[in-house]
Formats: sequence, structure tokens, C-alpha cells
Amino acid sequence: MEIFFIVLLSVILIIGVFIIINLIIKNRKLIEANNEYDDWFSIFNTRIRETIEMINEVDHRGVFEADDEVGASFKSIRDIINDLNELIGTNDENT
Repeated sequence: MEIFFIVLLSVILIIGVFIIINLIIKNRKLIEANNEYDDWFSIFNTRIRETIEMINEVDHRGVFEADDEVGASFKSIRDIINDLNELIGTNDENT
């Protein structure tokens, strides 16, 4: 009877070790994916800020906004950039 319990506990221990190893491997993969997402988000955030700066630089006198045809397209682009800016949580008063 004692041998049965020793074998049973050994099997439970081995299964537990395999489960822990599997969870550690999955955790490492999630950390790597999180780091990749963080890098992507930083690049995206930088590009949005650069785009906002370029848009403001191009239309610093309001010339594009004043034109009817170009102004409508320019306003649409500016609105999309502002929406993305709000999405990433950037608070820029110049937009």
C-alpha cells in the first residue's frame, strides 16, 4: 500500500513539474509578444507625433484649410490624425 502512494505521489509530482515548465514557457512567449507590441506602439506613437508636427508645419498659415477642394481633404486628414492622437493619449494643444 505504501508503494502505491509513493508511485501515485511521484506521478502527481512529475505531472506538476511538466505543468510548471509549460506555464513558464508560455509566460516567456507572452513577455516576448508584449515587448514586441510595446516596441510597435512606441514607433506608432512617434510617427503620429511626427505627422502632427509635419501637418502643422505644412499649414502654419492656414492656406490649405482656406482652399475649398484641398481644404476638405486636408481637414479630413487632420481629423484622422487628431483621432489617432486622442487614441494614443497624446495631448497636443497645437492640433
